[in-house]
Amino acid sequence: MGKPVCGLLKTWHNVKTCEKLDCQSPFFPFFQVVRMLIAIVVTYVICWGPLLIFNVLQAFGYIGDFLLGFEKHTKTAISLMAYFNR
Repeated sequence: MGKPVCGLLKTWHNVKTCEKLDCQSPFFPFFQVVRMLIAIVVTYVICWGPLLIFNVLQAFGYIGDFLLGFEKHTKTAISLMAYFNR
């Protein structure tokens, strides 16, 4: 690795482990934004992903339109989970 990439990885390691955070580093704000973006995307996928997958499976006929028992409770739990990311 070249020096710029090595310096970038070292800065990322410092931001990730909270060791000697160099707030004067030009990469520091960039990594804060990247960490926040990753947290938002992961939260979105965890909360809305199961509902979207369930709807796709239902649209293609793998899950019936009339839900009973386990499928009904699963659909309810997945639908409620989608709103936990508020």
